[in-house]
Amino acid sequence: MHLTEHRQHRRFNHGFAHLASGSPADVLAWFGAMQAQDYASARWALGVRCTALSEAAVMQAIEEGRIVRTWALRNTLQLISARDVHWLIGLIGPVMLARNAARYRKYGLDAAGFEKVDAHIRIVLHGGQKLTREELFAALEQGAIDTTGMRGACILYRAALSGCICPASLRGKQQTYALLDEWVPVKNLLDRDAALGELALRYFRSHGPASLRDFAWWSGLSLIDARRGLSLARLSLREVHIGEEACWLSQSLLPDDAGSPSAHLLPAFDEYFLGYANRTLTLESRHFPRVMTNNGIFRPTMLVDGEIVGIWARTLKKGAVSVASQPFRKLANDEMEALNLAARRHADFLGLRCDGVRF
Repeated sequence: MHLTEHRQHRRFNHGFAHLASGSPADVLAWFGAMQAQDYASARWALGVRCTALSEAAVMQAIEEGRIVRTWALRNTLQLISARDVHWLIGLIGPVMLARNAARYRKYGLDAAGFEKVDAHIRIVLHGGQKLTREELFAALEQGAIDTTGMRGACILYRAALSGCICPASLRGKQQTYALLDEWVPVKNLLDRDAALGELALRYFRSHGPASLRDFAWWSGLSLIDARRGLSLARLSLREVHIGEEACWLSQSLLPDDAGSPSAHLLPAFDEYFLGYANRTLTLESRHFPRVMTNNGIFRPTMLVDGEIVGIWARTLKKGAVSVASQPFRKLANDEMEALNLAARRHADFLGLRCDGVRF
């Protein structure tokens, strides 16, 4: 299989075509979880794959608890469908807690030390209460629980990864927190093997072709657990090789993709580039420093027919959005036309007028 075909498969599997008419929860159910470190970028990560969505619709889904933004894979914020959040946290949470155990012990938050914190959180949030970070910390301080410095942040992370709390709706611009069991009362629980297999299936069908190493990096699982998950999902996957590396993808067939170039403006931290240990299929390594910084910032990228061809930035003013591009190579006229169309899709998502792309 040629690299161009591998890119076609990866672009298709990332949902840029077949998820166009879905809901935010549908997109997330396909992926399992999506990076949500930057809130605005995470909203557009759904919108760029689902052209029927507006930014307001994505925010409403979060506000109503149909999708949840909480700490999970790699101990980073993720968007997860409410239908999947309990089993996914049940699988990933213990892995992340074990990985961060030394740090938590430093702040007296080992299993025994956290028991008092957990009990108090459940008391103050019981009955559908939603508190901001400051309000929750104040309530904990009243219970003689120290939240100063990094201890407060560790309490939030540990409580989320333990399945105690999750970020809930916004109050103005302030994030509130609720008990996970109350914010998402319907639990879909899986045993560990079933969860490993399900997460592997979600990853390879949405990111494939991808390797075992890619899956382990993305999920935060050990190679042993990642290999177990892959073995459980293998019947629904097929194996290909990119160079000498074995990769897997869904058995589904590609649609006819003839015609004009397909272009998308991807947000910062998008799964299409971030979601792999090996990112060379879609971008030459010499361009990596322009896309990701040494301190872990992933910039918005321009995608043409599965290839990352540059980075972009937007400017919002007076009801309009304009896009400034920095291509990595000379773009053909039809590619620039396709990127202009992608900019109009982004403007539609925001409910704004599009002032075009500056090349």
